[in-house]
Amino acid sequence: MSDPILTKIHLQDGVWQGQLSGPYKEPPKLDVMYQDQPVGGVSITAEGKDTWLVKIPVPRYAIADGVQCFVISE
Repeated sequence: MSDPILTKIHLQDGVWQGQLSGPYKEPPKLDVMYQDQPVGGVSITAEGKDTWLVKIPVPRYAIADGVQCFVISE
């Protein structure tokens, strides 16, 4: 079994999008955290064999100067 790989596609209109590649038969359950708080509205849709489109809405309060860190985990 290969390790999952999450690759950034882009950030547009306040939504971060990435491509998740891995051996999933069903959409994986991903948890997204920002400053120890869960981020809601995450969507995962099939794109092809072993490929998923991940969309994470970036909360308005997270758009600020400096580096902002989100933790994405299974």
